[in-house]
Amino acid sequence: MTSLYTYLIIKFLSGHHMLYHVIHMLYYVIISYVKLKKQKSIILINKKYVKLKLFEGA
Repeated sequence: MTSLYTYLIIKFLSGHHMLYHVIHMLYYVIISYVKLKKQKSIILINKKYVKLKLFEGA
């Protein structure tokens, strides 16, 4: 009976470890995605700003 509990605890901990890795990976992916989106939107805003300036200049 004790060995079963030990097995379950080990199983849970290893599962938990795996879960931690998955969460860590997802977190990393989301952070990179958000950074990319921010960079793209900044680029878009800059392009719009440049077009606006060119339009005003013309």
